[in-house]
Parts: sequence; C-alpha cells; structure tokens
Amino acid sequence: MQYSGRYKGSDSVLDYCCSPCEEIDENTLHEADVYCKNCVKFFCGDCSKPHAQLYKSHDTYGQENLSNWPVPKAKADLLQKCQVHRNKKLKHFCSGHNELCCSACVLQNHRLCMDVALISTLAKKTKEGDIQQLLLNLTTTQKHLNDLQNAGESNIKFVDILYEISLQEIHDCRQKIDAILDKLEETAKKELKDMRNKITASVTANVETFIGLQEDLQTFCEAVKDTAKKGKEELRFIAGKKCLEMLQQYDAHLKKYSVTFESTITFHPFTGIEQWLSKLPGLGKIEHSSMEKQTILRQQDQVISVKGKHEYNVRLGSDSHERSSIMSLCCLPDGHVLLSDRDSQRLKLLDKSFKIVAHCDVSVAPGDICLVTPEQVVVTVHDGYTQMIQFISVNNSQLVKGTKIPLQQRCTGMAHHQGDMYITAETGLYHYTLNGKLVKKLYEDILVWKCAVSPNGDRIYITKKGQGKILTLAKNGTVLSTISGPELQEPCIYVTNAGQVLVCEFSTHIIMQLDRDGTRKLATLATQTDGLKHPVSLCFNRNTDSVIVGQYRNTIVVFKVK
Repeated sequence: MQYSGRYKGSDSVLDYCCSPCEEIDENTLHEADVYCKNCVKFFCGDCSKPHAQLYKSHDTYGQENLSNWPVPKAKADLLQKCQVHRNKKLKHFCSGHNELCCSACVLQNHRLCMDVALISTLAKKTKEGDIQQLLLNLTTTQKHLNDLQNAGESNIKFVDILYEISLQEIHDCRQKIDAILDKLEETAKKELKDMRNKITASVTANVETFIGLQEDLQTFCEAVKDTAKKGKEELRFIAGKKCLEMLQQYDAHLKKYSVTFESTITFHPFTGIEQWLSKLPGLGKIEHSSMEKQTILRQQDQVISVKGKHEYNVRLGSDSHERSSIMSLCCLPDGHVLLSDRDSQRLKLLDKSFKIVAHCDVSVAPGDICLVTPEQVVVTVHDGYTQMIQFISVNNSQLVKGTKIPLQQRCTGMAHHQGDMYITAETGLYHYTLNGKLVKKLYEDILVWKCAVSPNGDRIYITKKGQGKILTLAKNGTVLSTISGPELQEPCIYVTNAGQVLVCEFSTHIIMQLDRDGTRKLATLATQTDGLKHPVSLCFNRNTDSVIVGQYRNTIVVFKVK
C-alpha cells in the first residue's frame, strides 16, 4: 500500500495518515506513527495499541524505521505519471528511443518499435547501486543548481550596488561639468566687469575734463562780459583774441569727444558650446558587460607545476623612485595586467607581452587592487589621514580615475566578491559593501595582514603578519582552520578562479600552494633559486596559464604553469 500526502488543516501535508482514522472520516486525518508490513496499513498512536494486542506477530515499524515504510503514493505518482498523458501511468520502456512510455505513448509513437518492454520486467534487473549512483548525480546537480541560484541572487545584489555607484559617478560627472561651467561663467563675468571698469574709468576722466573746461569757460565768460562793458580798449582786444583762441581749443575738444564719447558693452556667447552639448545623447555611455565566471577550470586542490619563467622590467623612466615596489597585481579578463607601484605612487597597465601601455598617478601610495567589472577595478589608497578605495576604469588601454570612497579603517589588504568588499586592517577583518558601507566586523585580532576569497564566496583566507599563520574563515567569520609555519611570517595570499590557494612569502622568498581547506601545504612552486627576491604580490592569468609575481624590485617574474 502506498499512501499519498493529505492536507491536515490548511497548511500542512501528511505523507502517511492513519488508515483506520481515514476509513472512519476522510476529513479527520491523523499522522501515522506505525506501519504494519503484514496488514499494509498505517496506524496512529491510539489505533496502534489495539492492533498490537490483536496481531502480536505482525511486523511493525515506527517512524524511527522509515526506511521500512513504503514510498508515499504522492511521490510514487510523481515518478509514475506520464508527462505527455497526465492521466496515464508509465508502464513501458522503449530502449531504442531510451524513453519511458505509458500505454497511449506506445500506441502513438512506438507501435513499430521492436524493443518496447514492460517496466515491471526490466525493474527486476535493476540494481540498487545503480539507483544510488543516479541519486548521487541528482544531488550533485541539485547542488550545482543551488550554486547557480546563489550566484544569480548575488549578481542581482552586485548589479544594484553598481547601479548606486554609477548614479554617484553620473552625479560626480555633472558636478565636474557644473564646476567647469561655473569657472567659465566667472571668467566671463570678470572680463565683463574689467571691461566695464575700464570704460567707466575712461568716460569718468572725460567727464571730469568736461567739468573742468566748463568751469574755466564760465570764469572766462564772466571776465569777458565785464571787460566788454567796462574795460579799456586794450583789455577788450586781448579778451577778443583769447575768445577766439579758446573757441578753437574747445572746438577741437568737441570734435575729439563727439566721435569717441559713446561706449557700449555686449556679450556674444560661444554658440558652439550649447550646440555641442545639445547634440550629446547623455553624460556618458551606459554599457553592459559580462565577466565569465569559471570556477571549475581545474580541480581546487590540483597541484600547479611550473614549466618555465621569464622576468620583465616594469620601471618607467619618469618614476619618482629608482626601485619599484609592486604591492598588488590584477589580471584583467582581456589578458592585460594592472599593478600598483607603491614607491612611485603609480598604477601601471601591462599588455599581454608585459609592456607598459598606460599609467596613472594617485595622490598617495596605492595598495591592493581588486577586479570589480571587466573594465573596472578598485584600489586602496591612503593620504596619511583617511583610508580610501578609488575606482579606476580601463578604457581602450587607458586608465581613468573615478570615485573615491572613504573607509573607517586603515587598510592592509582587500578582496572582492560580487559586491562584497573584505578589508583587513591589522585589527581584524571587515565586511564592506562596494559603495563604502560597513556591514560588520567579521573577525577581530591583531596583525591581520592580507586576505583573499574563494570563487564562490564561501571561504575567506586571512594572513597574520609576524605570527606565521593563515586562517580560513566561513563567510560569517567563523574560523574553519589554521595553518602555521616558519614559511608564513609575512605572507600574501591569492585564490585562482578554480579555487587553488597560492601564497608568496616576503622573507623566505618562496611561492607555495595550500589545499582549499587551508590545512596543509600541497607544493612549493618557486624559491629564491628560481629568481625570487622579496615577493609581495601575485596573481594567476588564466588566459596564459601563468603565475605573475610582484617584488620589492623593478622586475616581475612570470611563471608558466600547468
């Protein structure tokens, strides 16, 4: 007997109901506590007592032995129901088409097939181990689907964070344009004011000249009037000559100022600015890009082996220091490599042949670099007072500085996963959002140095400077494991896309690989005899299958691996 799940009340489902109770009233269901193999019936606690008294020899099984109970009818129906003919059960199997069939399927699609057999016949040949293996495969598939679901949900949150950041960048872009327009406006206003002051000063001087001439003329006119009435002939003669002389002088003044006296001011805007702005479709271009996430390129604990190595000089002639300190390396999806040179306070972009194709200066020493999108990274910078992360865009092999976001702690290391920023700050590990909001302190201790995160975000690795330790944490900050040793005094840690854990150590000049659980060393990839000298950063370039190592010197070392 197989029993289907039935509803008890309005919101719960019972896989097994008491058979006697259901026979009395289908609307009153009680959960079964006992199954009788001989009666092929289920009994609740009350009904099982008289059954046990009457049939003491029957084989009964309680809920602690559910493996001896039959499959619930609801689950059996789910498996046996034909997906095409919903009211039919699967009774046949066509091995030629590898299809389960109901009687209707056989009539419609398999009448000519010679290898259609009854499932009841074939089932006798099926081994339990085969089903268990299939069940294991289903469980693995279910886990992969769950991982994809989690990745999708994380991506939605990540896109929302990038949306907020992009909104801020649009606002910042508008602010910069406003600042430029404000400056142009102030320049135009100053030019207008200077012009007005110049004209006013000139006209004022002319007006003052006219006032002085009028006063002189008025005084002379009064003297001439008195002379004309009372003066002697000599005075009248002199007055007449001076009148003629003065009239000639004033006539010259009148001619001079009547031509240049009226001044005007007009403003003629550069119409090209307005026309150019009106033709723009927006403040910038909104682009959608996808970054391939390959988390199973290799087995997570597959040991990496070195096939060869090359060294490349990454110093520029314009660098402010003779020696470079390559504090961080970041491999971009297109194969380019971005590095931070702390001593020269520069970011440098290398092409696939490791030639410097672009650089940009930052205000102070740059630290760790993390990839956010295929064309955007964040880098830690410190101005002596405030710790910040700065966005840098990579456009057409050019580096464009973007928004700066302050942090509450001084950062020694940084890792990023789907919008979650993990910051080490000597006093612990902190979880930030990409827009700079502190979520929580995940782990607290002294001398927390560097960090890295697994491809699916379920594990966070932190290093302890001077203590010779690397800790593996769960996403909530719980310590899962610790590994220690003399080779781990000043370690930098990196996790490949496949989940392989790589460590470089400053003082012992080595690169090693740990297992994903962070419990044991798997291999030593390179040492000082291979050309390493104070390695402080590393990354894995999946485009070329190479491990790139940054050092306290002007060269990076590129190990070809397999």
